[in-house]
Amino acid sequence: MYDMIVVVAKCACGYSVNATSASAFSVFTDLLETDFLHVYNLSSDIGWQRQEYNVTPQVARGTYGKKAELRNVVANPLNSSYDYAGSGALGGDPGLQLWVRGDSSDGMVEWA
Repeated sequence: MYDMIVVVAKCACGYSVNATSASAFSVFTDLLETDFLHVYNLSSDIGWQRQEYNVTPQVARGTYGKKAELRNVVANPLNSSYDYAGSGALGGDPGLQLWVRGDSSDGMVEWA
């Protein structure tokens, strides 16, 4: 005999990022979910690709520009793949770390 599992949902076919009554209502059927608590290498473990690009203060139309650098995206996993709580391998809170560093002499704020 097989057990029967019943699921009740308004729409079991996907999810939306806005209210179903909104004029720009969209339903997505695919979901990308990542357990950053257990990722040791962003590129090889899960296939994420960090990006690097710059926006000068002139293009940003302000005092500061943006400098996205690879070193500002850091994996800080838990020490054991069996744990779901505790400090990360690099110390502090575990998970994906996105750093924003102080502005440099070229007026670019380094961020992830």
